[in-house]
Amino acid sequence: MTDLVKTEIDGNVIIIRLNREDKKNALTGDMYTGISDALDQLENDSNLRVALITGSQDCFTAGNDLVDFMENSSGIGGESPVGRFLRTLPHVQKPIVAAVNGPAVGVGTTMLLHCDL
Repeated sequence: MTDLVKTEIDGNVIIIRLNREDKKNALTGDMYTGISDALDQLENDSNLRVALITGSQDCFTAGNDLVDFMENSSGIGGESPVGRFLRTLPHVQKPIVAAVNGPAVGVGTTMLLHCDL
């Protein structure tokens, strides 16, 4: 998992923290993979009951890192990190709570629409 997405287990909660403050948590392919891995961990671990997803103190996420998206993405379908994320997020059966400080732009807003709280 990338250092740009930090995960922590606190009791029955998996905390997924976007950790790219210098770029307002703009999402890269590696970050999509990190989020998807954490959501898979939530679904597959019977001890985990909920995910808390958050950004930094000043920004949830600025959306896609457009340079990374254009240079490294094979689009949003297939087996791309974005495609995997877009398939994983709406199928999570356990609750996802978002702790949002500051802007949630683009796909950040889309992500929030899939959260339970």
